[in-house]
Amino acid sequence: MWFTIVCPLFQVSNFVNKGTDMSLRVASLDYLGVVAARLRKDAVLSQLRLNTIDQIINEIRAEEQKELEDSNTVDKKLVT
Repeated sequence: MWFTIVCPLFQVSNFVNKGTDMSLRVASLDYLGVVAARLRKDAVLSQLRLNTIDQIINEIRAEEQKELEDSNTVDKKLVT
């Protein structure tokens, strides 16, 4: 929703038009910088979350593998 409100501010014609108030142009560029910074921050955080999820999955798989090996060892002892 915010994009539909702010979108007209980012039109190229507003930056070429000399009649457009300079403060509006500066505010538009400033807001664009804020949006870009937020997108970068979100990208970094999502990558960190992905790495954490991958680590948890690997730990679970290692535990399952260890349990499987332990149960196979117990089964072999029972057979002999």
